[in-house]
Amino acid sequence: GAAAYDVLQARIPAFGDPASGDSLQTLLAAFSYDPYVTNYSENDGATQVFVENYSALRVSQDGQVRFKANSLSGGLPAYQEGEVDAAGALAAQVDYAHEVLNAALGAVGSTIPAELESVRLDAESGAWNVQFNQTVGGLPVRRADGQPLARFTFQDGMLVAAELSLRDYVSTGEKLYVLPVAQAAAALDGASQYGYVVAYTDDGSGRLLPAAYRKDWRGGSAVG
Repeated sequence: GAAAYDVLQARIPAFGDPASGDSLQTLLAAFSYDPYVTNYSENDGATQVFVENYSALRVSQDGQVRFKANSLSGGLPAYQEGEVDAAGALAAQVDYAHEVLNAALGAVGSTIPAELESVRLDAESGAWNVQFNQTVGGLPVRRADGQPLARFTFQDGMLVAAELSLRDYVSTGEKLYVLPVAQAAAALDGASQYGYVVAYTDDGSGRLLPAAYRKDWRGGSAVG
């Protein structure tokens, strides 16, 4: 029969609300920013911008966090010089990205672990792009806009850009039944390049329902 999965509620951070428990100071510390750093608001107060030497951190009310270094000197080192050899440099960068992301998730009280999704080299710029997503109860969380939970960009061992979509997910106590993956796959009539995955989709409504999605194994994309 069909499998039962929790229906989830998404909670967007409320850094300006002392009762929320969300810690802007913890988020700033994740990116090595001083809590008293120069800051200003933009987008009619929807985004707070924190400015360090040669970098800026934008924190929006919708949970979007964007770090951008204006130059390598404004980047954050993934490791200290001489700490790792060339072979270990990439692993150190991935570990550092994971460390920053876990600290940022901790700032919003999320206990849902982040999982490495991909590591790609931009051949033109030489930058490494590291992406993470989340799973809840064994199911991946997809975002309707196709963006990952977090994307980090490293240049010469320095974190020069990051985009995070901070959320916390809790069960509503409701259950929804979804057709088993094997049964759904059998309905594909031998189209071997396709498979089915069960996942949650965060469409911004605040309510996440589990559903089966057809996945093209060749291209890696999932289509509802």
